[in-house]
Amino acid sequence: MSCSQEAVTRLTLALMYATDFFDQVEHRILPALRSGTVFLRTDLFSTLIARGVVRGSIALYGGLYAMACVRT
Repeated sequence: MSCSQEAVTRLTLALMYATDFFDQVEHRILPALRSGTVFLRTDLFSTLIARGVVRGSIALYGGLYAMACVRT
């Protein structure tokens, strides 16, 4: 099966991971922080980027997760 015929391409997978990551940030992590909950960071963010780099999508990931690197 060629890349163009795959149901889930590398880009699709990267976008699904990014969507899930930002959904977790918006609906779980930020509300918890705003209410004063202590949050222990895991390596979820760096794991997502590492997976993308291994899949050969290094150029995509710099911009895809850039918002997560901004301090608010």
